[in-house]
Amino acid sequence: METMIIIDEDNNVRQGLVNLFDHFLPELKISVAGSGKQVMQMDGILKPAYILMDISFDDINGLELLYKLRSRYQDTCILVFTEKDFPEYREACFEKGANFFFSKLDNPVSDLLILVTSHLHSKHVIAH
Repeated sequence: METMIIIDEDNNVRQGLVNLFDHFLPELKISVAGSGKQVMQMDGILKPAYILMDISFDDINGLELLYKLRSRYQDTCILVFTEKDFPEYREACFEKGANFFFSKLDNPVSDLLILVTSHLHSKHVIAH
């Protein structure tokens, strides 16, 4: 079973994303973290196929967290989902190891679902 970690300080965002993925991709095991420290404590417990994260945190620099997660999970698909939709943040996210960047302001969550669904299903097609 593939796993995803959702990292966002906003409980409503986390819960909404969990509900979305649980409904449309029940085969995906979801774990959540509400802070950078919390996700770092989870390190080693899971080997996630996906990390869906914001880069705005009170307890840690989100770009540093992204870099640390990329260093630990080289094969994980990291999706940044943030309100910080500025060219310098996009560029920094890709430099730190993000695979995808989504704006909370411009991209509906269905875009996240479509991407993860297609990625997940293409992995299964290739595996068979």
